[in-house]
Amino acid sequence: MKLVDVNQVSKQFGTKLVLSQVNLTIERGEFVALVGMSGGGKSTLLRMIAGLDQPTSGTVTQGNTQITGINQQARVMFQDDRLLPWMTVKDNLSFGTHSAEIDALDALTRRKMQTLIQAIVAERQITTILVTHDINEAVRMANRVVVVKNQGIAADLPNPYRDTDTPTGKLKRSELVDQVLAVINGEAAVAG
Repeated sequence: MKLVDVNQVSKQFGTKLVLSQVNLTIERGEFVALVGMSGGGKSTLLRMIAGLDQPTSGTVTQGNTQITGINQQARVMFQDDRLLPWMTVKDNLSFGTHSAEIDALDALTRRKMQTLIQAIVAERQITTILVTHDINEAVRMANRVVVVKNQGIAADLPNPYRDTDTPTGKLKRSELVDQVLAVINGEAAVAG
């Protein structure tokens, strides 16, 4: 069942065109990752779905309701840093805790956090949109990987192997990572 519908959406900031006539449908319960180069429009697209920005043209709807202001059904976790500039990185990480012993998020802990997020999303059937530059993370977590490039959707790729840790699943995820990189680097054009 369709939850979010982005229909012919364009977004311009001053004279800079960020997105041009984008179409994207997100089904209820999907976990969609938006990937691409910095400045390509991924976060802008997410902000319009959340109602934090409005399209220059086109429509974004959730259910049967056009999003014209803050989307009360959306929750956003921003990627921007919220660091206190007078503190060290370690001090920022431990701020608010009672322990001076804190390590930065290592690869194993990051993997555990990804697994935890996937479990919560699946259990509660939360429709999720992840904006990331980490293609491996996108392929590991999302059941669809959408490449945003050249002001539009360059690829919309299903990912049936996202949480399959068999040798075949790992191989298929690796192949998908290569496919996404090829699209981003302009070596392939794929439309889903």
